Amino acid sequence: MQLNKRILITFFFSICFFAGNILFAQSKDLIVKDVDENGLVGKIALPDTLNKFPAIITLKGTGGGLSMFYPNLFGKHGYVVLSLAYSGISHLPKLEKEIPLEYFEKAVQWLKKHPNVDSSRLGIIGTSRGAEGALVFTSKFPVFKALVSVVGSNVVWQGDPSINDSIPTSRWSYQGKPVIPYVTLNLTKEIYEYGMKTGLWGDMFSLKNKKAVKRAEIPVEKINAPILLFSGSDDAVWSSGFMSNAIVKRLKKKKYPFEYRHISYPETGHLLFVSKDGKTGGGTGKGAQFADDDSQKQIISFFNKYLK
Repeated sequence: MQLNKRILITFFFSICFFAGNILFAQSKDLIVKDVDENGLVGKIALPDTLNKFPAIITLKGTGGGLSMFYPNLFGKHGYVVLSLAYSGISHLPKLEKEIPLEYFEKAVQWLKKHPNVDSSRLGIIGTSRGAEGALVFTSKFPVFKALVSVVGSNVVWQGDPSINDSIPTSRWSYQGKPVIPYVTLNLTKEIYEYGMKTGLWGDMFSLKNKKAVKRAEIPVEKINAPILLFSGSDDAVWSSGFMSNAIVKRLKKKKYPFEYRHISYPETGHLLFVSKDGKTGGGTGKGAQFADDDSQKQIISFFNKYLK
């Protein structure tokens, strides 16, 4: 069932919350600068401007824009951190469809040339559909020493539906062509109404078409770096636990030579923290609070192990 223009616009703004769009909270100990050059949009956090440090790129989820949560966290532990926007602000696309992977490649090259970055020690972390992007990009451009996926996906998904387009397309593109195959969104009026009422959109990201899911699997075995996966066992936005387990199964089948690990938190939803209005995207506040505290420790330990 096709949704009208008003419903589509309302829908995509409504799910921005689940993208990890945490409010800016700049640390006094960090130097934070805007990045607006060579087509890139973001913010870079520096421990200082006198030394070289390992660097991490962070990608948030649906809804576009930037988050400074991870830059503030990692910067305090001796990392240069690029919070990279890829939609929703400045000149970047408003809808997340056919986002060029070359944009992320450009960001890597820019970061490598930064005077405070040790270009031999790069990591990447993505949240939700930002994790999907990190996995897709790194499977084509294996340039990182460590990758973290927070409530990510094992498949390529359809991009945001455009009001004027009747034919769906991929969320990502490469060399001017959509990254295919991809799994289409199960977006109906009923699912929209339920999502608007509850804030839960799991039925939209349906994995019932097993053939389509199989075809759209991300070739994670090409990442060539240690991988740390996080999920919430009660994720009601999409099945991050199932998809992260699928990544582990694929890596095991392919005899992946690097470390890979999946941490799934009980009583935890799509957000590994409790928002100001108490939303967690499934699970309980208690579960989300534990996941928030533990995941930060796990991520820092993981990056320290492979980037320092």
